[in-house]
Amino acid sequence: MKINSAFLKDTLLPILFLLVGLYAMPLRIMDGFNYIPGDFGDARFNMYILEHGHNFLRGEVDSFWDADFLYPSESVVAFSDNLLGTMPVYSLFRLLTFDNYTSFQLWILSLFALNYFLCFLALKKWFSNSIVAIIGSYIFAFGIFNIGQIYHVQVFPRFMIPITLYWFWKYLNDQKIRTITLTSLGVAYQFYCGIYLGFFLIYGLIFSLVAYLIVYNKGFIKRLFNKHSIFHLFLSISILFICLYPLFYNYLKVAKEFGLREFENIYATIPFISSYFFSSPTSIPWGGMLYAHSAYQYDQWWLHLLFPGITPWLSFLIFPIILYKDKPSIKKLGLFLFCLLVLSFAFSLRNNDFSLFKWIYKIPGFSSMRAIVRIVNVQVFILILFLSYCLNRLSVLYPKTKVLMIFFLAFVLFDNSFRVDEGVKRYNKEESIAQVEHFKESINKHDFSNYEAIAVGLPDEVKHDHAKVIVYHVGIMLASQELGVKCVNGYTGNYPDNYMQFFDYSNQETLHNYISQSTDKSIDNILFIQLDN
Repeated sequence: MKINSAFLKDTLLPILFLLVGLYAMPLRIMDGFNYIPGDFGDARFNMYILEHGHNFLRGEVDSFWDADFLYPSESVVAFSDNLLGTMPVYSLFRLLTFDNYTSFQLWILSLFALNYFLCFLALKKWFSNSIVAIIGSYIFAFGIFNIGQIYHVQVFPRFMIPITLYWFWKYLNDQKIRTITLTSLGVAYQFYCGIYLGFFLIYGLIFSLVAYLIVYNKGFIKRLFNKHSIFHLFLSISILFICLYPLFYNYLKVAKEFGLREFENIYATIPFISSYFFSSPTSIPWGGMLYAHSAYQYDQWWLHLLFPGITPWLSFLIFPIILYKDKPSIKKLGLFLFCLLVLSFAFSLRNNDFSLFKWIYKIPGFSSMRAIVRIVNVQVFILILFLSYCLNRLSVLYPKTKVLMIFFLAFVLFDNSFRVDEGVKRYNKEESIAQVEHFKESINKHDFSNYEAIAVGLPDEVKHDHAKVIVYHVGIMLASQELGVKCVNGYTGNYPDNYMQFFDYSNQETLHNYISQSTDKSIDNILFIQLDN
């Protein structure tokens, strides 16, 4: 049977690379569903939040925002990312009778697939070139930079970034109510998928507008400010605020309690340009070459593993050739993307003690963030967008180079290949299950039925190791969740006043100090349980 070439390029090949990517990145890390990407701290915390959301959807808990940890604090889910946007995906797997760990793994696999699919869809719409779209979406979903992000699986639901930037690009060109409404809905949904990624998507939109004004300035302002466009903008902004109000109501309430972070406190998390050439040591082609030059070289260096592979950077070699050959009317798109790339990088980098990001930090909401390196999830797509333009125009202007696209398809697999060794952060789910079962047994030795909550004290040998303290607190959270009891123990992005002494030492004295100084609850409502080991 003869296979239609369009069907091969537009359907079979994209599906093939999706399957290859799923195997190459998440499935190899999971090793037959024995492991979960991330660590015993952040990854399991995110699983707790997803399970809490599932229980809320089933009506087993009264409030989504008031989860049963950090008792008696309120709105504790708003202390960190909430994962609301993709929670139904996790809940679906739970309803299909998978356990919480397997559902968490399937949730992660679904996010990788969605990142690939929606990036492919956006690039295909942008450039009408399936091969180019496959190359770009593979990097976006399965690129080596994901190894540096694997500590924080809450940044994986980034699939709305490509399609929302495409919708905004369409709006800049057509000023139609449909495209600006889709843009607003895309931004809103990305916020529900992850607060960080929502703000960084807005960052990308801001510089898309600035770049468009620079390159396509003729008549744009006049079109933008006619009565129809003003009404469309007002309507879309109203839709955005209506969609986000239920989300930000709780985050604003929490912000009043904790205040805003000073710029100096997050400065170490702003990337260098060298961060985008700092590869994970697990990278097969680049780890030995690009890891040593940045490792241990600056504060919080381990956050800066942002290298997206060499493929996207090849666009800087191709772009001058296109500028020389292309027609002025067509090359404007390339100039727009180049301008967007330069501006977005310029305002999100630092050089010694200087960074233009301090001006971005003044925009309301941006001062809530403490890990600016996560902007890589938007910056890599902008870089991919520029690469896709260059590859597409190269194949149009020089038809003989179309054979190079096959080379790029193969090279992108090599470029992003890695070893699954100690450099890839993952944990054994059976070890987690065993720990949680041990904690449940320790808790069940006590009758907590007449208490509002429990507080579990950590063994003395754990208290001097901060990493182990986190592991124990998260394990206690998971055990308490399975037992259906509230707990004072907790791990999240922010903490209530006077809580950290209990977090570090977890004894009756620090528990009493926290409850008596920070809440109106009685210590008599809390059962203290001391773990032996």
